[in-house]
Amino acid sequence: MSDLTNSMYGVLVARAGYIALVRAFRDTLVLTCCSAVLGLVVGVLLAFVRVRYRFSGRWRVANRAVICFVQIFRGTPVMLQLLVFGNLWRLSPWLVAILGFGFNSGAYVSEILRASVGEVDSSQYESACVLGFSDYQALRLVVLPQAIKNSVPALLNEFCSLIKETAVAGVVGFQCLAQVATVMNSNSSRAWPYVLVGVLYFIVTLVVSCGLNRIRRAVAAREIRRERLVEKTGVGI
Repeated sequence: MSDLTNSMYGVLVARAGYIALVRAFRDTLVLTCCSAVLGLVVGVLLAFVRVRYRFSGRWRVANRAVICFVQIFRGTPVMLQLLVFGNLWRLSPWLVAILGFGFNSGAYVSEILRASVGEVDSSQYESACVLGFSDYQALRLVVLPQAIKNSVPALLNEFCSLIKETAVAGVVGFQCLAQVATVMNSNSSRAWPYVLVGVLYFIVTLVVSCGLNRIRRAVAAREIRRERLVEKTGVGI
């Protein structure tokens, strides 16, 4: 036990390893948030193309291109995608990691949204068109907002998965937690750096899951209250 304590003290304190660990922890969170935002934007755009083709039959070529994009990014390892991005363009590790994780997440988000569209009653789209909405407006203002609301639980799971996937960002030179743990392991020749980083990932995903679940429950409760108010007053809000 004393050997383990001495090893941890030597790496974390004597060699100031805790500084690199804190920086990697911060950078991992920032990378996750940036990639999640990019993934959501890409996912919504891809889903919109798929959904518009489904409802109106338009954008056939774009729909096929989106299908190919989604199949490629869902069917290949994210580590390989990072390596491809890193070798195609001379970009910083930050940009390579954000693009790689963002596009990969976007492919999954698009499929989540596309599946959620199936839960939206098609009569709402038809009613919007009858009221004078174009097919573009009906999808953007009526169908997609409801699909996004229905897909919140799956999107939260995707965000938690994205946090854990950042562990492979070190292949393009990004100083992620796993990369710092590898350096610490080389200095200590023990497994505790990986266990420590694993605990950090677990804590982050647990906190994020609990926080996002509370938000989801609050949104659901607000929706229930709105529906009850509509039933009582007969006026939509």
